[in-house]
Amino acid sequence: LGLGDLGANGMGIAVGKSMLYTAAAGVAPSQVLPVAVDAGCGTAAVRDDPLYVGLRRDRERGPAYDALVQELVQALRARYGKSLLLHWEDFGSSNAFRLLKKYQENSLLPTFNDDIQSTAAAVLAALLGAVRISGVAPLTKQRLLFYGAGQANLGAAKLFVTALKNRGVSETTAKRQVWMMDSKGLLTSDRKDLSQQKAEFARTPDELNISSDSRKNLLRVVMELKPTALIGAASVKGAFTQEIIERLTTGLQQGNSPVVRPVVMALSNPLTRAECTAEEAIRWSGGAAVFASGTKFAPVKKTSGDEIVPSQANNSLIFPGIGLGCLAAGATRVTDDMFYAAAYAVAQATTEEELRRGSVLPSVKRLRDVTVSVAAQVAEQAQLSMVATTTPTGALGCLETAISESAVENSTVFDAELECIRSLQYSPNQQR
Repeated sequence: LGLGDLGANGMGIAVGKSMLYTAAAGVAPSQVLPVAVDAGCGTAAVRDDPLYVGLRRDRERGPAYDALVQELVQALRARYGKSLLLHWEDFGSSNAFRLLKKYQENSLLPTFNDDIQSTAAAVLAALLGAVRISGVAPLTKQRLLFYGAGQANLGAAKLFVTALKNRGVSETTAKRQVWMMDSKGLLTSDRKDLSQQKAEFARTPDELNISSDSRKNLLRVVMELKPTALIGAASVKGAFTQEIIERLTTGLQQGNSPVVRPVVMALSNPLTRAECTAEEAIRWSGGAAVFASGTKFAPVKKTSGDEIVPSQANNSLIFPGIGLGCLAAGATRVTDDMFYAAAYAVAQATTEEELRRGSVLPSVKRLRDVTVSVAAQVAEQAQLSMVATTTPTGALGCLETAISESAVENSTVFDAELECIRSLQYSPNQQR
């Protein structure tokens, strides 16, 4: 959200995510526990507010912070055992990647980071939806330029590579279809300031026909690379200017190429941080841009009179289904392929009518049904990835049977999977 360090005030976000597990996935409220880690607050204006409820001290960092997080994880595991699914939310970039890696590798529990992995899956779902629209490059031909190299874009780049690998593209080739910029310009291998996560997507200087100074200029980079998709998550309002969108579009509309429609994603929110609006992207591209955003935008009228309904690439389409799917399968890990499965399920849930309206993601009005589809795909992928366990209750036996038969690709079998997932969902009218 670009809200900075909220300290204990971030508890509202944890509560909101918990509510979505129930509202979207049908996970019983008694099975969800929001937790805030109060290690101080690095924002003086928040910390010094007379109504602030958290520790009135600067944020703790280093070994003491890590020890606190480890104590929390150990306590949760001791209390809830193998049934625990750990969802990390709104940790700063300096902690998010390393904590995720640490607890993925060193603890026997399924865990994921919502800002890195769920947002990545929402972006991939939007891209998978976009490539179903005529004039958009197919997924294996996409050239992505990420503006911003934080958790969301790094996660999206990594999942895009996973998607291409699942389509038979080598990892080396897949990474060559990704370019990324941070506040200092393009990520290149001659830079000495790159984190491990950024270095993974750094390109060699000899791949560029751009001076070192111009590598910091988004317009020059767009003109040189001619990307098929421009994805912003830098929290820089107005970063996607009219000239950039125009150049992005004309860069594709040359020669006889069937690829004439760029994908534009302005993922930063709230609106005061959005790289551009839906109306701007569509108008400046002459109606060619296929748009998705992090902020909800109103429908846009094209000069032809057609109405475009922009999609919001929100991770609420992903994480509730990840949680429900993991619970259904008794997953011991949450793998990248499970997030790919979630993205694919969301994209497939987008109807032809929605695509005709320019929506690359399904309507939020169908969130609960979409979440069931996501959960079924996630549970099936858990089986395929061999991270599923014997389901803990007799009510789930039908899920195991349906998944084991799914290789025949019979829609009736998948319908059975969906019914198994629905049988797990909580309703306020149920007595538990």
